[in-house]
Parts: sequence; structure tokens; C-alpha cells
Amino acid sequence: DLVNRKLVMDGGAALASLMADIRAGAGGEAALLNLASAVENAAQHLLAEGISIDDRLAASAPFLRMLAVLVCGWLMAVQAREAARRLDAGEGDPVFLKAKQVTARFYIDQIVPQAQGFAAAALASAEILYALDEDALAE
Repeated sequence: DLVNRKLVMDGGAALASLMADIRAGAGGEAALLNLASAVENAAQHLLAEGISIDDRLAASAPFLRMLAVLVCGWLMAVQAREAARRLDAGEGDPVFLKAKQVTARFYIDQIVPQAQGFAAAALASAEILYALDEDALAE
């Protein structure tokens, strides 16, 4: 659904809008910005003229993982900045707010870079999926 319907809808305008929001809200986090670039690159590839439906479908799971990790990291970065603001203002539960900052930092530093590893699979051809025929697979 993501790569065959939502991504291609309006020529990718919905994703472009989301990516603009992410870049604006990333707070200069290099890991988020790098992953955003990888997602945009994969999206451009999947939107390219002549890409087969098989290639889109083969890319769907890695592309979804990349995008999901990016969105989560972006939202956590926004929440971490708000937690810092509230701590500075003496508002809210300081233990909770500090935990929000620490978990966001962990996610951005440890989880977000891992999602870059899905880029190669999101760009790969589906051709290898058809290298064996049914008889070979049944053996």
C-alpha cells in the first residue's frame, strides 16, 4: 500500500510534505537528516519512470522500515526538545522529562543509523526473486 498507492499518489507530494516537516523538525540531528536523505533517494528511485511493480513490491518492506524509523526518530527529537524546554522552565515531572530526553537520544544514536542499512534493499531489483522456477523451489 505504501509504495504502490500512497507513494505514487500525487506524484509523491504527500511524502515530500512529510519529508519537509521532518527536515524542519529534525533539530539538526545528523542521523535523522542522513536517514531522511536515504528515504528521499529510495522514494525517487521507486517513483522513477519505468520501475516495475515487482521492484516496488520488493522494496516495500525495507522502504517502510526506513520511513517508520525516520518518523519515530523525528517525533522523539521533537519530544526531547519539548522535554528540555519544560525542564528549563521547571514544569512537569523532571524524572519523566529526563527519561524522555535519554530515550530519544538512544533511539537517534542507536536505532536511526541502523535503518540506513535497509537502503540497499529498497533500491535493489526484484530480478533475483525470479531466478528459480517453481520446480526448483519445490525440491
